[in-house]
Amino acid sequence: MPRKTGISADTSKKTLLGYGAFYVNYGEDDEFPLGAVKGTGSKFVREIELTDILPEDADGPIMGMKFKSNSNCSITVNTLEIVDGARMTELYPALDLDTTGAEYDLITGSNDFVIPDEAYLKNVTFVGYTLKGQEVIIVVKNALPTSNIDWPLLQKSDVVPEITFVGHRDPAAPTEEPWEMRYPKAV
Repeated sequence: MPRKTGISADTSKKTLLGYGAFYVNYGEDDEFPLGAVKGTGSKFVREIELTDILPEDADGPIMGMKFKSNSNCSITVNTLEIVDGARMTELYPALDLDTTGAEYDLITGSNDFVIPDEAYLKNVTFVGYTLKGQEVIIVVKNALPTSNIDWPLLQKSDVVPEITFVGHRDPAAPTEEPWEMRYPKAV
């Protein structure tokens, strides 16, 4: 008896490959690539929180008595390239940059406790492809980098910082989730 699988003639058209490029402010005048990435930890996450409405005499969740009470999105990038000082202050909030040195830029922690609006990037975007070569674009809007500087300094290894960017709602549209995915129609 033949084994059952979920594979169909359309499987190759619907397979998203994990490689691609990450951009900051994709499609904007100040767009720049994040550079080479490495590892298997780069990912897009959309989380939702569902809340049950439980009548007193219910023993558990009831179909139709649940609503979405919260949602969040983020994109995490394992970047192989350590960016220059100016870019670093864009990718890690609460840093100060002093470029007056002759040989080095000096990066230090900021004493500011308020995250300025400029710390929010317009977007962080992944541009990847399906197995058939169609472009897939995942955009996280109003992205704030929330990662600590956490660089594993191991012998005989390169440093691959993991940077997470969390999407934030626009105050003018607080009910709209701050992400979008542009996925090609089936060919």
